[in-house]
Amino acid sequence: MLAYFPVPYEDELLYSVIARYAVHTGQLENRQAVSRDIFGKHTAVAIPDLPSHLQVFTERVNVVWKVDVEEIIKRHTLAPIYFPFLNTQQSAQVIQSMHSEQGGSIHTRAGIAASSVQKPECFRYCPQCYQEQKEILGEPYWNRLNQIAGVNVCIKHSCLLQTSDLPLHSTQKHLYKSASLISEVTESQSLEITDIERQLISRFEALLTNPVLSGFTEHQWSMFYLNVAKELNFSRGNQADHKKIREKFEADWSRLESKIYKLDTSDNNWLICLFRKHRKSFHPLRHLMVWCSLLPDISNDEIFRKVSKLPKTLAVPKSKKKNTEAVEPTLLEAKRKEWLEVLEKHSDLGVKQIRAASIGGALYTWLYRNDPSWLMKNKPKVTAKVENRYEPDYLSWDKDNIELLNTLLAEQLANPERNRLSKHFFIKKLPRSNSVEKHLSDLPQTDKWLDSHAESIEQYQSFRLTRAADKLKQQNLPVQRWRLLRVSGIRKESLTPILDQKIIELEAS
Repeated sequence: MLAYFPVPYEDELLYSVIARYAVHTGQLENRQAVSRDIFGKHTAVAIPDLPSHLQVFTERVNVVWKVDVEEIIKRHTLAPIYFPFLNTQQSAQVIQSMHSEQGGSIHTRAGIAASSVQKPECFRYCPQCYQEQKEILGEPYWNRLNQIAGVNVCIKHSCLLQTSDLPLHSTQKHLYKSASLISEVTESQSLEITDIERQLISRFEALLTNPVLSGFTEHQWSMFYLNVAKELNFSRGNQADHKKIREKFEADWSRLESKIYKLDTSDNNWLICLFRKHRKSFHPLRHLMVWCSLLPDISNDEIFRKVSKLPKTLAVPKSKKKNTEAVEPTLLEAKRKEWLEVLEKHSDLGVKQIRAASIGGALYTWLYRNDPSWLMKNKPKVTAKVENRYEPDYLSWDKDNIELLNTLLAEQLANPERNRLSKHFFIKKLPRSNSVEKHLSDLPQTDKWLDSHAESIEQYQSFRLTRAADKLKQQNLPVQRWRLLRVSGIRKESLTPILDQKIIELEAS
């Protein structure tokens, strides 16, 4: 039993509280002593996000901190961001692992180990929050929200989170690293936070402050996203229209610089999979990004209510009883013979005409119910005649396309928030776009226009930099390289010599 343990701060990781205990007791570098004090054994691993051994921990701190395991999970770990997106069994397994001393499989059960979303490598902090903590509390601590993948800014102070030199998962796996060990606190960098980025962080914050410990089934999430697609007219029949969804998503997220917000170009990327039948859990970041884009006015809680009302499993319809009674062979043979005679007599008719007429409608139905295999092998073989074949007027197409393209270009150039004017973009705006794409060789004027007016990636990035500079000037902010990259959403690694020169010109203007 412990006679002393620090009082946890608001939204503080349990890892951070233990690290402060190590500082307060002068055992910062004595990893074995701290583990023995806290967990009764020196082999317990220091895990920041999803710690285990929590049942033992609550028993040992019970004298100074009356808390149960559930409360610790809710208020001082990152588990609440994962639970809603795991099924009931997975959630229960994660909670059980966190209770027990067998925590080695927690990250696998939560789907984190297999996720394409990379966790931050080191602890992150807001410089202004850090200074406020030192001034008000006398010491800094590790804030939960700042350690979540996809949370890159502090919305309280409108500044970029800074990365410390202290790894989240150190090779010294039994050692707790206090926030007070940051070697040098970086100066705060003010920035303009986009509305969608602010909403994303607020949604993560809501997951932490109003935790849901039980998950939903894969079928419920599948049905929810299909319903969303239908409600927003992003569907075709009973399937999501992935092209429309992607266009909306990228229009909202493509401007942000961090690659964690980007989609890959494959036909099986996570966004497409999210709107298909769910066969696995998706990282919380993926869900929240979609909600920010497609459901900006609906809260997390309302979404969870909608999902909870959906059926947990696919309802299997009761199969209709097939006619298993044996048909008298003589009757079966007579019906087959009668059908063959109909086919021979009306060899010029197809199955639809025969079924619609009195000559064979009832007979077809009887055979379909009692002898379907034979019927499918003995259907009419009438070849459809092609009459009045359509011949496209490529000359008129070509002329009309040029007029439409010139109008479209003027409209887009006047739009400061436009997307890249690629060849594909222009073609998809034309009538008969699929045919145009296949027959560009028959449309020489259209083909020439596209070659001369389509915008390259470099040209579009140059436009984005100019637009970013205009925005900064409107806000009376200095036009600096880091601000230009931030506002334009261009990654440093994608810069070319031409774009570098463009940035220099904009800084000097």
